[in-house]
Amino acid sequence: MSIYYMGSVEKLPLEARAEVEQYLRLGVPNFKATGSIPECQCVTLGTVQEGKSHLTVISLLPSPSLKSLYMQVNRQSQKVKNLLSCDKAEIAITNGMGYLILDCTTEVVTDEQLKAEKWEDWMTQYHPKGSDSPDYVLLQFVPQNLRAMI
Repeated sequence: MSIYYMGSVEKLPLEARAEVEQYLRLGVPNFKATGSIPECQCVTLGTVQEGKSHLTVISLLPSPSLKSLYMQVNRQSQKVKNLLSCDKAEIAITNGMGYLILDCTTEVVTDEQLKAEKWEDWMTQYHPKGSDSPDYVLLQFVPQNLRAMI
């Protein structure tokens, strides 16, 4: 373990930022097997639903930095409803040996240009009309604080 940190993303030491961002890049689950042990990252989203914490396993879209994280979602999903009622969320990423927990502010993004930029072919199974699908939106997570033990 080379990083143990609790605090503001802004105050994260520069030398640690690169390692945290590299760990974050692995946030999209990777289910390749190494020998007999599967290698994967588990990404969990915590939101508030009717006054109680609600946890969901999610996939983040690839992101180069801590500036903003995104996921695709259906406009009518419970995640969107939860985040419209409380714009705070927590994302936890673990590979079973280390973890990264991000306290985030959130926004439901409907900007057509950004949606097109983030579009990936696999999303067609959820949004058959492509990035123009009326039900396709992005959730944007802006990390404010983090807890890391990597």
